[in-house]
Amino acid sequence: MITIKVLALQETNYINEWLGMLKNHRIRALLIRPNERLMSIKSYYSYSEKHVKPIYLPYKIRGRGVASVGIFDHIFYTLSSIALIPAALMHDVIVFVTPSYFHTVTIPILKLFGKKVYVVVLDPQEVLKKNAESSLAKKIYYDIASYLEYMTIKKSDKVFAVSTYLCNQYKKLNKNVFYVPNGADVDYIDKIKPKKILGKTCIAFFGSLDHWRGVDILVEAFMKIKKKYKINLLLLGGGKEEEKIRNMCKGHDNIYISGFIRHKDAIALCKGSQILVIPFRKSPMLYKTLPIKTFEYVACGVPVVTTDTGEHADIIQKLGVGIATEPTPKNIANGLEKLLGNKSYYNKLKNNCTQTKSKVDYKFTRRLFVQEFENSV
Repeated sequence: MITIKVLALQETNYINEWLGMLKNHRIRALLIRPNERLMSIKSYYSYSEKHVKPIYLPYKIRGRGVASVGIFDHIFYTLSSIALIPAALMHDVIVFVTPSYFHTVTIPILKLFGKKVYVVVLDPQEVLKKNAESSLAKKIYYDIASYLEYMTIKKSDKVFAVSTYLCNQYKKLNKNVFYVPNGADVDYIDKIKPKKILGKTCIAFFGSLDHWRGVDILVEAFMKIKKKYKINLLLLGGGKEEEKIRNMCKGHDNIYISGFIRHKDAIALCKGSQILVIPFRKSPMLYKTLPIKTFEYVACGVPVVTTDTGEHADIIQKLGVGIATEPTPKNIANGLEKLLGNKSYYNKLKNNCTQTKSKVDYKFTRRLFVQEFENSV
C-alpha cells in the first residue's frame, strides 16, 4: 500500500473523525485551538489521532456560539492557509473539511501545481443565509461565501457529502460526488458502561441546548406524561438556551440538566436511559445535513423518539429503532407513550438497535471515503 501525504484544512478538531480513519497515511492538519467554553459536550474524540500531526494557530476560536467559528477566525485562517501553500505543495492530497469558507481561495493555486483536492462538506453555505438577511455586510459575506462554495465543489477532484440532499445538489456541479454519511464509533461506545441517575426510568437528550434543537418542546412533552409513568428527564449539554431551559425546569427534581459534560459521561447516561429523544424543530437546514447524534443514539442500544424533521428521522425509521413524530409537545409525548406503554414494541425496537449497530458504525458508513483515498495514487 502506498502512503499518501495529506494536508487537511479543517479549522477545528471537533470533526477529527474524518482524519482518524486514514491511519495508513501521513497527515498534517491546520487547526484553530478549541475553546472549551464554546463546547457543550467534550468531545467526540474517540478516534485515533496518532497519525495526525496538528499545526495549531496561536489563538483560540473566537466564535460566540457553541462549537462555532467566527468571521475573524475565517479571516485569520485564510491568511494562514495561504502562508502554508509551500507546505501544501509537498503533499499528495489536500483535504478541505468544511463548509467551504475563505481558505478555499487557495484551490486554484493547488490545482495549478497538479495537486489533488478533496472536500468534505458537513453543511452548505445556506447555514449563513438567515443571518445574512439582518445586514448588508452579512449579506455580502454570505454571497461571497456561497460563491466560494460553488467554485470549490466545481473545481475539486472529489467531494464527500454527509447527506443525500447535499450529494444530489453537488452532483449538478461535479460528477465525482460521494455520499458518505456520519457514523458512530461503535467499539468505543460499547466499552462505556451504562450509568443511571435520578432513578430507574429516564428519557434523555444530549447535545447543545439551542433553539433549533427543540429541547424546550421536549421539556413540555415530558411534563405531560411524567406523573403517569414516574419518569425522569436528562438533558445532557449546555448552550444558548441553557438558562431558559433551567427556568422552565425549576422546581422539578425529576429533571437533570448537566451543562458542560464530557462526551464519555453523556454516552454512559444515554446507555443507562430507556428512551433517547431527537426533538429538533422544523428547519430547512435539517433536511440538508445529517447529525452524528442519530448514529450515536443507535449505537447506545436505546430506542429513539425523533421528530420527523430531516434525513435523521428517515434513518431511524429505516433501521426500525424508533418512531418519528411531529415536533410538538403533544406529538412527542404521544411518541414517548407508545414506547413506555407497550413493552413488546419497546423490546422489539431495542433488539433492532443491537442488530443494526454495524450499520451505524463509522467504519461502515464512511468506508467509501477511505476507499477513494486508497485509489488516489
